[in-house]
Amino acid sequence: MYKNKKGYWTQQITVNGQRKVVSAKSKKDLMLKITNIKEAKAHHRTPLNRVADEWIRDVEKRVTFNTMKGYSSAYKKIVTDWEDTPMEEITSQQVTSWLNTYSRFAQKTIKNILLVFREIYEFAYVNYGVQNNPSLHLKAPRGKGKKERAFPSEEDIKIVNENVYDVNGKVDTYALMAYMALYTGLRRGELCALQWKDIDFDKKTIRVSKSVYWTNDHIPHIKEPKTNAGIREVPIMDALYDILYPLKKRPSEYVFGLLHSYQIDKGFARYQRETGLGVTLHGLRHGFASILYKNNVDIKTAAYVLGHAQSSTTLEIYTHLMEQDKLSSVRSALNQI
Repeated sequence: MYKNKKGYWTQQITVNGQRKVVSAKSKKDLMLKITNIKEAKAHHRTPLNRVADEWIRDVEKRVTFNTMKGYSSAYKKIVTDWEDTPMEEITSQQVTSWLNTYSRFAQKTIKNILLVFREIYEFAYVNYGVQNNPSLHLKAPRGKGKKERAFPSEEDIKIVNENVYDVNGKVDTYALMAYMALYTGLRRGELCALQWKDIDFDKKTIRVSKSVYWTNDHIPHIKEPKTNAGIREVPIMDALYDILYPLKKRPSEYVFGLLHSYQIDKGFARYQRETGLGVTLHGLRHGFASILYKNNVDIKTAAYVLGHAQSSTTLEIYTHLMEQDKLSSVRSALNQI
């Protein structure tokens, strides 16, 4: 509060997300004026769908394509369910009841819906002055557990091993992608960003330091890993060396070329259809983790090679494999009776 050049008491306030300068002859009149403005504002109603529309347009400028896909899915659910409900009238109890209607969904999906709902309210606070946030202290209700990790079967591994070369004796792009996912554990984006200069044929290692992501136009873009754990060196086994070494003279600086996302989807689907492979690229990465486990590679080393930021992620995979081993032992014992 201050006196302006004309001698009026002045204060700047925020109304509906916009700054407003209020002036009066005395402090008392100024405070009364501000109170009246705030009371009038209390009767203002902010439609949730209008704020959500502004929020989604703002956030798409700042996040990656994959993050945006998750946000968009939650956003659509929110605006469909709440429509133009005034944000000032929504209570925590109502939000809790609404989230419970999604209990058939995966826990991760429900958490994402709550996250987006909360961010829309934070956006409304900054831009519209909406004071209440009914989702602030809420926790996502329990949904379905995580989908069980897919691991390649013995038949899948056999398919990957036997189909690197096509009928003409040339290395098939997507067969090589599958082979490298299984025997290096590289993620899809890391494989697509792999350049020949990243492969040290003398040391027989691959330097992983970048990844590809795709936008709405499916065009590939290069990015650095989210965490330092994504930067790592992965050993090349002799069989993979023998496949890669003759290919290093290819004109492209990228091992697979900079592929559009639809090219990978179509190409890998064709490879699966022709060979009968029943697991995804990410499933083959899990297969690499199982190879490390079966060869007694410790969790810390496995986490490094896999590029896991948290060793707990590697431990979760190892625990699953240990449980499968126990079941296999019990089955063998039962068969001997």
